[in-house]
Amino acid sequence: KDQKEKVLQACESILNSLINEIKLSFDYFESENNTPITSLFLSGGGACLSGLVELMGQDLGIEVKLWQSLSGITINPALAAQDLSCHANKLSVAIGTALK
Repeated sequence: KDQKEKVLQACESILNSLINEIKLSFDYFESENNTPITSLFLSGGGACLSGLVELMGQDLGIEVKLWQSLSGITINPALAAQDLSCHANKLSVAIGTALK
């Protein structure tokens, strides 16, 4: 097994608990609003865990994607866009606050 797989396995019990809580929240929302949840966008540093998107998508039975927090934002050319994009998921709250 490669290193990424080992890390995901080490987090498996915690992720299963998280996924079960998300399922309960989705079930409640869907029953109260009569609206199905069809996709989920992940953000934050934990969203970068290799294999998380696939695991959650499989367990939840919906489309799961990483939120592209920099899409639609013009970045100053003086900043290294490549360096910024690799940290964009960690900046979701700051980007949302700045846009407000």
